[in-house]
Amino acid sequence: MAKEDLDSILNPFFRSDSLNHAEIKGTGLGLFIVKRMTNQLQIKFKIESEIGKGTTVLLSFDAYEDSLK
Repeated sequence: MAKEDLDSILNPFFRSDSLNHAEIKGTGLGLFIVKRMTNQLQIKFKIESEIGKGTTVLLSFDAYEDSLK
């Protein structure tokens, strides 16, 4: 995924122009839903991507560490 798309991929229905839409199906809602859920649960969320290598979505559950003690 192109770096310029990273700011937009959390928007509902966003589909990157760098993807071949005929081969990859979807609504563009997946990451939007994940971001909404992580915000509500106070989970840290980060996306890293490099064209030709792939995209990584990182979730950090550190917000709950104190409640587990």
